[in-house]
Amino acid sequence: ISKKVKLTPNEETVLDSVIYTTYSTGSTNIVWYENFESPSISIEGDTIVGKQNNFVKTGRYSGLINFDYSDTVIAISSETFTISSEQGGYGLYLEFDYWTEDILYMGIQGKSRTSENNINAFNILQVPTIKDNSTPDQPEKWRKIYVSLYETWYSYFNPEYDFSVLFYARKKEGSRYPGVYIDNIKLIHSK
Repeated sequence: ISKKVKLTPNEETVLDSVIYTTYSTGSTNIVWYENFESPSISIEGDTIVGKQNNFVKTGRYSGLINFDYSDTVIAISSETFTISSEQGGYGLYLEFDYWTEDILYMGIQGKSRTSENNINAFNILQVPTIKDNSTPDQPEKWRKIYVSLYETWYSYFNPEYDFSVLFYARKKEGSRYPGVYIDNIKLIHSK
């Protein structure tokens, strides 16, 4: 966003932006891609539905983190990822499309290679909710977000930990579509 705005106490300021991203295969590596189109999905959790086709950003299917069994849900990637000390985590981020009126936080879970210890570490970033009276059946109203995972990875883990990606969702009272719709998840790392 390249725009000057004056922020006023107790008032909400909405900044809309359009981001166009291309990836250079020489400097960027897409480590994980989940678009929910293949028969098996790589996210675990009792309440994520991989073959949800009512509301999608692109393709025929998207994922839904729903609240059928609980008002709070953790969904985790079934794959684990490794960042070596030589690579560092500086260029580590998650990109995905989403639509939700509920609460969504991003995080990672460290998995020690030498013990049974796992560490959950959530990014401070809360994914912004949709507040424009749109509905999830309008693909043009879905949002795309880029979440930097470097600070979380660097602060909590070291090269002896692999990690998985966490989605933590919490039901918000009064939301019209209780659940978090996600599509086109990419975990990206600079080479």
